Amino acid sequence: MFDPKEYWERCFAGLDDGTYDVSIIGPADACIAYCDRFLGHGSKILDLGCGACNNAQYMAQRGFDVYGIDFSHKAIDFCRRRFNALTLSGDFRTGSLDAIPFPHSFFDSVVSLAVMDHVTLATAAATCREIKRVLTTTGTVLFTFAPFPVDNKIIDEAEVLPDGTMKFIYGVQKGMLFRQYSDSEIRYLLQGFTIAEFTHTDHGTRIIIARP
Repeated sequence: MFDPKEYWERCFAGLDDGTYDVSIIGPADACIAYCDRFLGHGSKILDLGCGACNNAQYMAQRGFDVYGIDFSHKAIDFCRRRFNALTLSGDFRTGSLDAIPFPHSFFDSVVSLAVMDHVTLATAAATCREIKRVLTTTGTVLFTFAPFPVDNKIIDEAEVLPDGTMKFIYGVQKGMLFRQYSDSEIRYLLQGFTIAEFTHTDHGTRIIIARP
């Protein structure tokens, strides 16, 4: 029995904060547009599933008060080293998406970029409840979801769990969880929020702006 966390620890192992070029991968276009349109200077933001801090670095450089959560210890260690090297201020913590270690109404914004795709449906639902809990009543959240449907060839490398989540058991993605959401499933998942915008990119990624 393998732990999905092991996959993400492998992904972030060996990152060098001195040579890793964030500009090659990020920040995400959706993050840039969201910051421009919805956030004021100094807004307190949680990057949920912050990974290698591609988006967190951009937001900190824009003057936002940045926090990050990831369940990969190696990702959080890298983010801390990266921010220290760039003399940026940020608070990064190892933690669970569905048990966010911050008090109620703590954040003006939460960004969840390609995160819900990689947890089970139950965890995604619990994470949404946590996001709503830590947001201020006037806050906003940015979600992105992968295109639907994706190439069904990947199913050959995965075991499909009862909730439709794929658990990869072969190949380079062994250990990763991935769940495909239809538009209607996304709306159902986010039923605790008021959806302000729901758009599709040319490549099919879904971008959602919501309020608690």
